[in-house]
Amino acid sequence: MDSPCFWGLPPPDLGRRIHKQVACHWKDGSTTLADRAPDNSAQHNVQAVIRSVDGYPTANWFACVAPASTTYKSAEVTK
Repeated sequence: MDSPCFWGLPPPDLGRRIHKQVACHWKDGSTTLADRAPDNSAQHNVQAVIRSVDGYPTANWFACVAPASTTYKSAEVTK
């Protein structure tokens, strides 16, 4: 069974670029990559995703599901 998910807002940067990938790092040394979902795409049962926020064009949230045997360590924007 998977652990509860970790989610948050990728940190802003001065160039206002759109974040395309977030790496979620787990305490067991593994990593899950969250890629950006296309706007208005259907919600799917995925392990990790970056989604836009309706009504907030500059806001994007990401979610990563940890493997059952570990917990959250850190997250970073990678693309």
